[in-house]
Amino acid sequence: MNHEVLVRSIRSLASAKDLPRARLLHAQIGSAPGRFLANLLVQMYGKCGAVEEAQRLFDKMPEHNLISWNALLAGYAQNGHCDSAIEAFRAMNLEGDAAPNDISLTNVLAACGHKGLLEMSRECFVSVSSDYGLKQCKEQYSCVVDLLGRLGEIEIAEEIVKAMPFVADDVVWGSVLGACRTQEENGMRAAVQAVDWIAQLNPDNGSCYILLANMYATTNP
Repeated sequence: MNHEVLVRSIRSLASAKDLPRARLLHAQIGSAPGRFLANLLVQMYGKCGAVEEAQRLFDKMPEHNLISWNALLAGYAQNGHCDSAIEAFRAMNLEGDAAPNDISLTNVLAACGHKGLLEMSRECFVSVSSDYGLKQCKEQYSCVVDLLGRLGEIEIAEEIVKAMPFVADDVVWGSVLGACRTQEENGMRAAVQAVDWIAQLNPDNGSCYILLANMYATTNP
């Protein structure tokens, strides 16, 4: 199997999340692929939910680059292994062989959100500019908004959405809307506003109306 076919096969199995076939392909490649293929395999295992296998392969690599670390971080963050994602990020900073970029920090913020770590999320968000000299991106704002929504801090989440130096998309407002389901006092007002924004940004998104209707049915039985 030539290199180009291997790359397409790895990416295809990652997209399909076909772990059995992913393992078979890895076995065909061998235990010591070059760094480019190893990075793809780490990504593949992460997307297939096999984070332990991704970590084992990562550990066997003689050297890592930014893509290696981001593949590992994404695997942990996307599969809800928040503590492991945070630990990997700390190891990335300690080893110093690749400086974190926007993708690295977004994955850590996503992990903090799943774990409900508000203070650590705040510190990480601030460090994007203060420690790494980068500008916060839309995805990072979205992670913070999602976390605040999970914690029921709807008003603060709304303020951040409105203060973002970007136009908030329907995914961001969807995070606000999702959080409104657990907030009886202020939830309906915020939900209506969120649905208005979602309708403007993505008129084809009909799920927001279903969620709003369910909220009305719950609060007005």
